[in-house]
Amino acid sequence: LTNEVAYQASSFWLNSAVAGGVAAGSVAALAVTWPIALIKSMANLDNAWLVVAERARQAGQCLARILADKHAVGQRPVTLIGHSMGARVIFYCLLELYKMQEFH
Repeated sequence: LTNEVAYQASSFWLNSAVAGGVAAGSVAALAVTWPIALIKSMANLDNAWLVVAERARQAGQCLARILADKHAVGQRPVTLIGHSMGARVIFYCLLELYKMQEFH
């Protein structure tokens, strides 16, 4: 995400500098418009989809730890069913179980 913001900022600066030349007036305009473009590009950092997707990842990791705990679950088989974000939680859960070498 940091690389994406840096790339957008640098490409905006480069495009503005090439289009405007190096005149003193264009440099002053660039100094004003560059922060505005940076702020606009960061508007997507906290949109609802990204927040929910991150929470689904965290929930999947927590679920994996619970399922890997033999005292909590025992040897019973567990069926995971999910739709939409629930499926995303299951996906991250299975990834975490695989990393923990508990996925058989």
